[in-house]
Amino acid sequence: MIIFADNHPSNNAAWKTKSERWGFTVRELAVPNPHPGADYHVDAVTKAITSRTRLVAITHVTTTNGDLFPAKEICRVARERGVLCHLDGAQSFGLVDVDLGDIKPDFYGGSGHKWPCGPKPPRVAALFQHARGDRSDRGRHQALHGRGLGTAA
Repeated sequence: MIIFADNHPSNNAAWKTKSERWGFTVRELAVPNPHPGADYHVDAVTKAITSRTRLVAITHVTTTNGDLFPAKEICRVARERGVLCHLDGAQSFGLVDVDLGDIKPDFYGGSGHKWPCGPKPPRVAALFQHARGDRSDRGRHQALHGRGLGTAA
């Protein structure tokens, strides 16, 4: 799977923990400083995807500098290569308009306690969107809430 170094640390730690448990490889892509812009992220994902890549997990808005990731373009690249895409919307859910039908991630997670001003953790909201027609047999749209989304098996 592919992640970016400037994803939220809790996401990257969770993916790395899962990789140790289940034996898959996490490739963490560096982000140069000064920030290179949106095209860098799309190009980096395009170059990093291999025949063994199964998932790209990106943040929608970074916690480090507030950049809006080019989610639609990254999800498109992943889809064209047969790779699933998870979009972390914890920093964007309730702050910016999110059109999942346009972005087309396979999975979308959001936190209800930040911009929507819902209850603080331990309650966390996550929305999972199966937006690809060719994957509709995997499940319906779901809304889940609970604790420890990152590392629960």
